[in-house]
Amino acid sequence: MSDEFSEEERARLLDEFASTRSEAARDAVTAAFLPLADYFARRYSNRSVELDDLQQVARLGLVKSIDRYDPTVGVRFSTFAGRTIDGELKRWFRDKSWAMRVPRSIKENVREVTLSQQKLEQRLNAVPTALEIAADTKLDLALVIEALDARSSYQPARLDVPTSESGSQTLGEVLLSEDASVDRSDVTMMVSQLLTTVSDRDREIIEMRYFEELSQQQIADRIGLSQMQVSRILRKALGELQAAMRDPSS
Repeated sequence: MSDEFSEEERARLLDEFASTRSEAARDAVTAAFLPLADYFARRYSNRSVELDDLQQVARLGLVKSIDRYDPTVGVRFSTFAGRTIDGELKRWFRDKSWAMRVPRSIKENVREVTLSQQKLEQRLNAVPTALEIAADTKLDLALVIEALDARSSYQPARLDVPTSESGSQTLGEVLLSEDASVDRSDVTMMVSQLLTTVSDRDREIIEMRYFEELSQQQIADRIGLSQMQVSRILRKALGELQAAMRDPSS
């Protein structure tokens, strides 16, 4: 970030906003951390989108993170804000393509189905079936399946992104490793379908590890978990994906 503000000055401004919650204090914190928002905006500037638009989205994420930040949790503000800003930018790209292709009625069903799935996952400690989601939402089973399919339709493009700048491997190829039982031409489609069955948090962790190439500790710092928790989540999620790809009938 810019040297215009020292770490001590930023910390003081955060403390002042935490105690006063005034608009003036919020504006001061925003100004102090604008370089962080602009940094994340520039990371997405190679996607044929005006940088000004990306900066507006990133700065909105910064303001949201300022309002939501709880210093008692023990996570540094820059870590928390970085994750919030990055998430805001990803949602913006997702919703931009989503709005272009999907009817409003289906989008509303997707939101309802997604919320239901997250709630049921916590209650059941397992991925809910379409029937369970239909019972919870009171939607027809056909509408639930349509919503699940529609949700996956705007996510697959992210799943065949190379796991390194050299473009030598995709996530599916990393999962399959030397296993020749699955045709590589089917990998992207299969992984796209399978990642719709894991929780949003697990999907985000997988993407950060294999798409952004963050270390387990970097992921832990970004989302507020321990490195050991991230390691367990990766082992479990990737093990399930790999097993399913090797045995599609399971």
